[in-house]
Amino acid sequence: MAKAKFNFWKTMALFFAFIGSAFLLWSITPNGRQMYQNKIQNSKIIFLKTSSTEALGTYLVDAQGRTLYAFKSDKNGQSFCTGECAKTWPPFIKLNNGVVDKAVTGALGTFERADKTLQVTYIGQPLYLYVKDLKPGDTKGNNLNNLWTIVKP
Repeated sequence: MAKAKFNFWKTMALFFAFIGSAFLLWSITPNGRQMYQNKIQNSKIIFLKTSSTEALGTYLVDAQGRTLYAFKSDKNGQSFCTGECAKTWPPFIKLNNGVVDKAVTGALGTFERADKTLQVTYIGQPLYLYVKDLKPGDTKGNNLNNLWTIVKP
């Protein structure tokens, strides 16, 4: 009698077909579908939220708690902070499809910078970080040269 030869790829294909079928059956059941939807909703990343201090009140921060600033020279939703300015004041770029904390109530938008990145705007004002803010909660750029301010929600 001839001995059957083990075929690794055929075995793997059957294994993944079985797993996929099991997941499909689980996901179409009411409990499975609800559990999957809850997992997706709970895994959303908040990319914009608020922080507050007694001295400054409530202001916008990114997901890591870094303070966001507005540049008084920006007009009509466009950034006038480029080149060396953008090295010190990096634009706040939307990198993911995260959600916004419910405490942020103003209109959000984006515009395309010259380098094709999307800079986030809040009520039409481009948002920036400050390189000398080294840890969450730092606000060293607030009122710097009377041109940069924290952004209030």
